[in-house]
Amino acid sequence: MLDTLQTDTLQIELLAHEIVAYLQHTDAGHCARVDFLDRAEVLSVCQYIMRGRVMDGVLFRILASHNEQAKTDTLFITTDKAIEIRNRKQ
Repeated sequence: MLDTLQTDTLQIELLAHEIVAYLQHTDAGHCARVDFLDRAEVLSVCQYIMRGRVMDGVLFRILASHNEQAKTDTLFITTDKAIEIRNRKQ
């Protein structure tokens, strides 16, 4: 029987790989949004993708509702910054 930590880790890995597979054919400069994950899942999936370099050349970030959070944690980005990056096609 799997313990909770193993189950949670496996769930995060599966979610991350499914999200990456879904986004693989997104063109440069396009923003894609993943909804319906709770905060803990979002943080874990984003960290897993960025740490593991699951998909090169793609920036995975979490939209922040205010600028302070985005200033203190590199996993977060404001909507304005996301639009700026998209407009430069980076």
